[in-house]
Amino acid sequence: MAINIVTAIQDRMGFSPFDKTDPNEEQGRSEFKEKNTADHYAQAASIAVLVGFYQYAQSTQGANELLSGSTDGLLPKIFAGKDQEVVNSVADYGFEPYDRTRLFMQKIAEESLAIIRDQQGKDNKTETLKDFITSQRHNILVYLPPSLRIGKIIKNEQLEDRTNKMEGPVSSFMHLIEDFFASKDKTMKF
Repeated sequence: MAINIVTAIQDRMGFSPFDKTDPNEEQGRSEFKEKNTADHYAQAASIAVLVGFYQYAQSTQGANELLSGSTDGLLPKIFAGKDQEVVNSVADYGFEPYDRTRLFMQKIAEESLAIIRDQQGKDNKTETLKDFITSQRHNILVYLPPSLRIGKIIKNEQLEDRTNKMEGPVSSFMHLIEDFFASKDKTMKF
């Protein structure tokens, strides 16, 4: 059974439950529907890392590396060399030093990769991993603070689209359809 990677990382790292972002807010701590219930720095760091994994696993090479590669240098890999900018964004967001934030995000990346690999079990197939990560897209994006501007940094502005954060009966149905088509072979002709 597929897990929610966001709640799995919260449990594994001992974080308080994250707050969902408000799709109607642009910046700042007001982007959260609920205030002061989560460590927003831990949330920003965790979700940024999960966005990196989501982006990296979209390629076959990236997915293969996640299945069998080492945990050394995960941040430069998953952020395609934009890791310094991403870490700076999270550090600024949390009013924390760069070096502390980088170490924190590396630990989150290692734990996230362990969760991803555990989810794979004995099925060590690239497509299974890609499908799992793709199925987590909405779970990740509803917690992504817009003021981080991660999509802009990693050149995937679709991540910043407010519709990714919307919830409700119609939005949930639309996200289900998105996930279904995102997990299908992109070379299929209709």
